[in-house]
Amino acid sequence: RRSVPNAELVLAGDGDVALARQRADALGLGDAVRLPGWLEGEAKFEAIRRSDVMALPSYFEGFPIGVLEAMAMGSLVVATRVGGIPDLIRDGENGLLLEAGDVAALARQLEIGLTDRAQRARMVERAQHDAQAYRSGPVVGALKALYRRVAPLVEQAA
Repeated sequence: RRSVPNAELVLAGDGDVALARQRADALGLGDAVRLPGWLEGEAKFEAIRRSDVMALPSYFEGFPIGVLEAMAMGSLVVATRVGGIPDLIRDGENGLLLEAGDVAALARQLEIGLTDRAQRARMVERAQHDAQAYRSGPVVGALKALYRRVAPLVEQAA
C-alpha cells in the first residue's frame, strides 16, 4: 500500500473468500481488495486484461493455462517455482518467480511489477512473444511431427 497506494488487488479463486475479506479488512486494505470468487470465461479474461500483474503464488501446479493466458494478454506474471511454471516463466526475462510460501518475496516481486513500468513492459513483450509457441497451430504442428517420427517405430514393433 505504501509503494503502490492506488493499487487494486483482485483475489480470484475458490479459496476461503470470507477469511480473505476478514484479513484484508483487518490490514486496512478492504477498499483496495476485490474478492469476486472463481472467475471463468469472459469474466476471467476481462480481469486479466485489466491487470498489470497476475500473481499465482501456488504451492502445487501442473501446467497452468492461466499463466499462458496472462502472458498472451499482456499481464506480467509473478508466480512460484512449482510444477510447470518454471517451464513457462524465466525469472526477470518474461516474468518474475519466487519460492512457494515466501510472502516477503511475493510482496517484493509485486512491487517491482507494479512500479517499474519499463521493466514490466520489457518482460510483458517477451512473455507475449513466448506465449505464441503455445498457440494451437504450433502445438498441433509439433504433435504431428512427433507422430510422424514415432509411427514407423510403432509399426515395426507391431
